[in-house]
Amino acid sequence: MIRRSGGSDIKERKLLLETAMTNSTCTQPVDKAISKDDPNYGRPQQGTFTEARGQRAQIHVHKEMLELCEIIYMNGEEQEDGTTGILFGDLFRIYTRISDKVVGLLLRARKYRLLYFEPEMLFQAMSSPHIVIQKKPRPAHYGTPVAGSKTEARGKAAHQRLSLEVLELCLIIQDYGVKDPNTGLASIKFGRLFDIYTNISDKVVGVLLRARKHSLLTFQGEILFQRQDDHVDITLLKSVDEIRTIIGPVVSEAKEDFEWGKCISRS
Repeated sequence: MIRRSGGSDIKERKLLLETAMTNSTCTQPVDKAISKDDPNYGRPQQGTFTEARGQRAQIHVHKEMLELCEIIYMNGEEQEDGTTGILFGDLFRIYTRISDKVVGLLLRARKYRLLYFEPEMLFQAMSSPHIVIQKKPRPAHYGTPVAGSKTEARGKAAHQRLSLEVLELCLIIQDYGVKDPNTGLASIKFGRLFDIYTNISDKVVGVLLRARKHSLLTFQGEILFQRQDDHVDITLLKSVDEIRTIIGPVVSEAKEDFEWGKCISRS
């Protein structure tokens, strides 16, 4: 037999619940509720864990937007007005390998006027409109460390090490690849190169991308994956002597003509 609570018990429990909700930090009395005109409306209380989590999430999203813009700059085409444009279909294929939030980031970036496109919403199956980034001038030394600092010294050392890794990779392609009888330039399958170079370093794909950026070699596709792209040919565009001249030997940190973002050339 089920015993039902009396009316007095229900009233007491209701009173306790109302008291608990009134004293709770997650709710506020009606007379103390924040107005929609208040600048703090819709924002978490200062000093709370909710505020800290929100700030971390905002920083993370801003980094993703900057990364998306950099991808458009690197893979897009410069327009007549100085902006950079890319087809949405091409951007979708590139960026979805990094993140599946490409459309959401595009909408957010448009809200901040970092780029613009015509449709209100973008879909993968739709015709590919242009995504155009507004060109913003950057200071001459943007993205470079302060001259004479320890950060600059470490950056130069890393820059030189990466350039030498590019040279080493090109030498491996020349030694183990198949040479064209007409040009003498070598080519090698990505799977073969991956097996050889991973015994030296696990950064084979990153070094390949850096070498292609400097027009030392070429291959099909935006990026290469093990097994999936083992059949892709990687072909040198320059002879070993030309590559040595472009990259050069290890140079001192005080080299006067050092330029960030470029291979170190022979003095």
